Amino acid sequence: MKASLKYRIVAVFADKYPLKDLCRVLSVSYSGYYKWKRRQDLPDRDESLLEVLRIMRKLGIQSVARRRRPYARFSEAVHRYDNLLGRQFYADRPNRKWVTDITYIHTRQGVLYLSAIKDLHDGFIVGHRTGTEHNIRLVTDTVRDALKREKVAGGLQLHSDQGFQYTSHAYFRLVQEYGVTPSMSRRGNCLDNASMEDFFGMLKTEWLQRRKFTTFDEARTAVEQYIRYYNYERCRLKTRMTPY
Repeated sequence: MKASLKYRIVAVFADKYPLKDLCRVLSVSYSGYYKWKRRQDLPDRDESLLEVLRIMRKLGIQSVARRRRPYARFSEAVHRYDNLLGRQFYADRPNRKWVTDITYIHTRQGVLYLSAIKDLHDGFIVGHRTGTEHNIRLVTDTVRDALKREKVAGGLQLHSDQGFQYTSHAYFRLVQEYGVTPSMSRRGNCLDNASMEDFFGMLKTEWLQRRKFTTFDEARTAVEQYIRYYNYERCRLKTRMTPY
């Protein structure tokens, strides 16, 4: 029998029998009984909750526990790669070193995601894709498009950050299929992919930041216009030359 129940019995018969006899029979102490009795005189902290519960039962209302939404544990990456690029943002010929990343463009319809790949030899954007979902396919389609377009013979290094798309099995299988050597920035170090960040920075400051896009299509058109301009018209600050 619980001590609290024994104390209740003592309280019920305290007017009829000596307290010491009741405590002895029920094997409880005087001090324990008086401590319990003092607690009974305090206001019930759950009294307001009990009143709410009574009203809910009267109205037929039942609480529903919210299900926890599943989330991707990006910290548990499937495939990680060494930082082979080592911030050496140059290449002696095309299709030797590529860098890639994803950026975000806000529209009234939602976020448009841009995946792009840049050749470090001449800064040419060799591949890009836009999508309304931040998923692995956006990245793998971008890489596949670039590889088909450039017809890379071999010896290509492709550098990215540690985003979940680049640590996925699908990305691993793709680079294995095409014989591409993956390289990856160190965790939380954006400078390891500064060249790609530089392109996204120019895209936004030179072309996007003063525009308000209503639809995804408007943002896509703007991206296509800038990449065309960047690849074929924009003068390089270092060389004063266009990419081609």
